[in-house]
Amino acid sequence: MLLLSLSSPASATEVKTVYDLEKYMALTEQGTISFDSDKALKDGFPTEMVSKHSERIAAMNQLVVDGITTIDETYTARIYLTKTRSEDRSYIDTSAWGVTRIYLNAQDTQTLINYMNTTGKVITVAGLASFLKKQLGGVAGSVATLTGVATLIYQTQVETAAKNGTGIIIAVHDDGTTATPFVVITPQ
Repeated sequence: MLLLSLSSPASATEVKTVYDLEKYMALTEQGTISFDSDKALKDGFPTEMVSKHSERIAAMNQLVVDGITTIDETYTARIYLTKTRSEDRSYIDTSAWGVTRIYLNAQDTQTLINYMNTTGKVITVAGLASFLKKQLGGVAGSVATLTGVATLIYQTQVETAAKNGTGIIIAVHDDGTTATPFVVITPQ
């Protein structure tokens, strides 16, 4: 019996993800994120990915400078949507990795559903940011900067997730590698 061994060389082109950019990042003493975009580009990361990552970090850093939030060691910031100190507060967690999760309590979810009834049962993420800022009195206007502004959210998605009277989580994934970010809406 003749054994034939075939080896395949490893590919020289490695797929780079936004998570691979972590080695170019650090938290500063001021609580902002430092990102060496020049080094990332030099090391072969796609220009579009580095640019989107830089924009997201700049938006997160501005939230820190404005005193709205802090950034933790996982490069995530939490933005509370209301100033009340209730246990069931609505908030946004946004990360440098392009994942923004909007946590709406049951009352704020119903307010959103009622609002969507007046907007044709669909809203963009930019429209959601505007709604959150105006209707809930929060500081959520920058969520549109952190996510895809044209991404659509449908009332049926929101109602399905909230059907048991719970709050919802609207997760927007936009790591800069796709043309259209995607949205997942789940119950809390």
